[in-house]
Amino acid sequence: MFDAGSQCPHTRGTLTERGFYEGLAAVKLGGKWGFIDKSGHLAIKPAFDCAERFNEGMALVGVRKDMRWQFGYIDKTGTVIIEPQFTAARMFSGDLALVGVGMTDDEVALKTLTDAKAGKSESDIEKELKSSKMKYGYIDRSGKFVWRPTN
Repeated sequence: MFDAGSQCPHTRGTLTERGFYEGLAAVKLGGKWGFIDKSGHLAIKPAFDCAERFNEGMALVGVRKDMRWQFGYIDKTGTVIIEPQFTAARMFSGDLALVGVGMTDDEVALKTLTDAKAGKSESDIEKELKSSKMKYGYIDRSGKFVWRPTN
């Protein structure tokens, strides 16, 4: 069953029923996302918690690990090219993709409340949050940073 309108959080992409790109379309089966070809055959086994369309030979995929989203990239055979490790990500454009590392705004808010309830000082909370807040950078097709994450 295809779940039209689903979206990977923190990726700014949406799947639609017209979702065939580069010969493959994302489908949700048994709660996981994979890809079918135009004949309807399963081309990539469902193994991801969300998946974006293929673009320039790679698809952005997301998995949930310890209640957090992590994003990476697969090729058209389903081989993981860049392990899911980013908190936020976009599809590749040319040889680069924008990715984020660190905590999302929601995670920052939750951590702030938790730390305040635990009695941490405001200055300690601010220091800790500043170092773990989301930072963005660009990676190449091997997953190597070409522009290190910055605020």
